[in-house]
Formats: sequence, C-alpha cells, structure tokens
Amino acid sequence: MAATRTGKYIITEQTESMKKKGSRALSIDDDIIKGSFRVHFGWFMKPPVRDTDALTTHTHDFDEIIAFSGRNAADWRNLGRKVELWLDGEQHIFDKTCIVFIPQGMKHCPMIIERNDSPISILTACLGPTYIRNEIPFKKEEQKKKPAKGTGKYIVTERTPAKAARNSLGLEMGDEVVKGSFFLSAGWFAEPTTNKFPNAAGSHSHPCDEVIAFFGSDVDNWQDLGGEVELWLDGEKHILTKSCLVFVPKGMKHCPLIVHRVDRPIFHFTTGPATTYSKK
Repeated sequence: MAATRTGKYIITEQTESMKKKGSRALSIDDDIIKGSFRVHFGWFMKPPVRDTDALTTHTHDFDEIIAFSGRNAADWRNLGRKVELWLDGEQHIFDKTCIVFIPQGMKHCPMIIERNDSPISILTACLGPTYIRNEIPFKKEEQKKKPAKGTGKYIVTERTPAKAARNSLGLEMGDEVVKGSFFLSAGWFAEPTTNKFPNAAGSHSHPCDEVIAFFGSDVDNWQDLGGEVELWLDGEKHILTKSCLVFVPKGMKHCPLIVHRVDRPIFHFTTGPATTYSKK
C-alpha cells in the first residue's frame, strides 16, 4: 500500500511477539496506534493449551466483548466446535456463532475449545487502551454449589430483527441487545456490495472511535483477503487486499466502503465505545 496521510491507521502486519507465537491474528491497541482501544482477531486451529491466558479465570477494569465464529459463511451459524466458557462462575457450552458481553469486573474463563480440525475465529474487543487482567483462583468443584446467576443473558446467538430483515450473515451486540453493552457488529461478505449497501455511498463520522476489520477466510494464507475492498478515510482512497484492522478516530470522515471482489468469503466487523451504532 502506498504511503498516505491516513495509511497509518490500517494495520496489516503482526507485532514481533505475535509472529513468534505463530498466530494467525492481528491486534490493535494504544501501543500500536496512539489513542486506539484494544481489539484482537484471529483464526485458531488448535484449542488453547493449559498454560494459555484463556484458561485462567480473571476480570478486567473495562467492558469486554468476545465473539466466536466458524469459517463456513454458507453455514455461518454453525461454529464447527464446542466451546466451554465460564461467566461469573457459571459454565456455558455452545456450538453456535455467538457474541458474548462481559461487563467490567465480571469473572470469566476458563475458555476451553473442543479439539477438532475445524478452524474457529475469536474476536476480543476491550474498552481499554491495552489488555490488562486481574487473575482469580478458579475451583470448578466449588462453582456447582452456587445458585444460578442467569449469565446466559450475556450470550447472543440470534440476529436482531434488522439484521434478519437484511438477511445479514452475522450478529450484533449493543445496549439494545444486552443492556449496558457497547456496539459490535460482525458477519460475512459472501458477494460484492452495491450502492444498496448502507455504507457504499457517501461518507460519515461517529461521535466515538471505531475499529473496522476485514479478514480472509483461508486460514493457511490468512493475510490474503481473498478479494478487494475500497475504503475511504478522511478523503483518501484505500484499496485493501490484505486482512487488516482499521482504526477510525472519533470525528474522522470515512467511507464509502465498497466490496469490489469476493474470491472467498470475507469476514468483517466493526466496533466502538458507544452503546449503539450512530453516524452523521
């Protein structure tokens, strides 16, 4: 990508620590782009092993969203694996694409993913500049003695009526879906967009920061987007052909967003520190 004034907001390369881990993922936070909140997305083939962060119960001093998706856009509701996730001492097991809201201070994890060869994506968005956690001892046998707390209300597996009406291949989270949550919308581009796509014509801005992402679905060549996306940032045109995270600062004009070519389904999401998606 040619050097531009706004090109610095587009992340297509991993940090050195991520390269050493051999991950198929990208991250963005205040250390990578000054002023950004923390977002991490990637494809995972193997489930976490016993020394990973995901298996340690912890809390955060900020709200967090974790989203899980399978790789098959044609069967996008099917996660392709079973995931065990603990929320505030309650065990949840699911096999559907879902978005989970975790309020500030809520104990969560372990997170255990069933072993098989089906790729799964994990997205985490945190309303903090970097990822910091407070670890808590976890004893599984003690959890069964506690009364149910109804934490299933934080897990969303069904589309909103608006997304269902558009036949969108994905889910969304926000205050209208789960009270207190910030917004996140995630799903698939299975074909090119037209001017009928909401953000394909004109530009807009938001009263909050935003992160927009486009990821290819070939996990063995995950940095290749498998298509071509046109995205405008503050009047500059960018043609995206690599998986990327894009930070859009509060008030920055952006879009049109046009998906010109889809050789393989493209995973897309947008999120930001506001209770709902609003633009002007």
